[in-house]
Amino acid sequence: MPLRFRWKLLGIPLVLLLLTMALAACTGSKAPETLKKDQAGSQQAEAYKATKKDWPKGVTWSGSALGGAHYMFGAALAKVVTDKLGVPMAVEATGGPWQSIELIEKRQTDFGPVPGAMGYEAYNGLGQAKGKKYSDLRAVFPMFPQYLHWWAFADKEIKDFRDLNGRAVDMSGPGSFLNDYGMKLFNYFNIKPKRVTNMANFSDANELLVNGQIDAVGAWSGVPAPAAQEMAITRNIAIIGVNKKDAEEFAAKNPLAVGTIPANTYKGQTEPVTTLVVWTFVGTHKDLPEDFIYAVVKAASENNKDLVASYKAAVDALPENAKYATFPLHPGAVRYFKEKGIQLPDGAIPPEMKK
Repeated sequence: MPLRFRWKLLGIPLVLLLLTMALAACTGSKAPETLKKDQAGSQQAEAYKATKKDWPKGVTWSGSALGGAHYMFGAALAKVVTDKLGVPMAVEATGGPWQSIELIEKRQTDFGPVPGAMGYEAYNGLGQAKGKKYSDLRAVFPMFPQYLHWWAFADKEIKDFRDLNGRAVDMSGPGSFLNDYGMKLFNYFNIKPKRVTNMANFSDANELLVNGQIDAVGAWSGVPAPAAQEMAITRNIAIIGVNKKDAEEFAAKNPLAVGTIPANTYKGQTEPVTTLVVWTFVGTHKDLPEDFIYAVVKAASENNKDLVASYKAAVDALPENAKYATFPLHPGAVRYFKEKGIQLPDGAIPPEMKK
């Protein structure tokens, strides 16, 4: 075979080999800028993993009566935390927010509902705290405003809280905010119910109402309160609040506000109902990791529509309502709200951030 022809045959694989090596060199090496970006991304991923290692493997929400607003909100939050952060959140019923506060202080639960007035008293050792300061209690983010109201059958002619004098009424669990501040309201205005029951869940309270064993069921709740809404669908009920004069007088002496339940919140409720209002916050312990609490607040705020889909009153669980905090926020929450430009009251800044 002529030498020239042999070189042509040998040249084909040689060219292919050279092309392959050139391509490998091009794809196997990267520009310095690309390398820097890859390294930075890798470092961020490793930092995130390291941070998440400090997170709890699972958390618990302890949230008042089964079927109540606090329990329903906890179930909605549990889905967001579990789905978005990958940290399972269990939901359990308690005797009310005060029990949730005690469980948080003892590190026997991680999260729970804390009405602002109750959180203020617990943190400062006032009222039901009886001198004991729950100094490890921290707020996380606002849940919703809670409205004091009762429901009764319309034919009972109960139109205002004063009409509950001499009546049998359910005031939720012994540790509930309703039982605490509702009874303070009764005592302040010398309202003396014939009998007070403290049912652990609203379905039992509604059953007492249907059976004629009590005249009214109360809730200090986001609206619509699920138990009242359920009753309004099948029965003709009246929604009972606190008249404006008495509400303003009582609110002036307590960490409360006066508000209105809008007309048509419940079936058959054609007029707005004036009553007392308290902002409730998610509560936690100060020792939970800052990055984890930051992530919880961020997930809840950025996925508010998911909370609302599960519980309508969560529409107010927004960063701008952090201004209503009456006891210190967790540092992780403060960091998130400050990033969003939210002006926080001085009392919302925890002592560990003032050092």
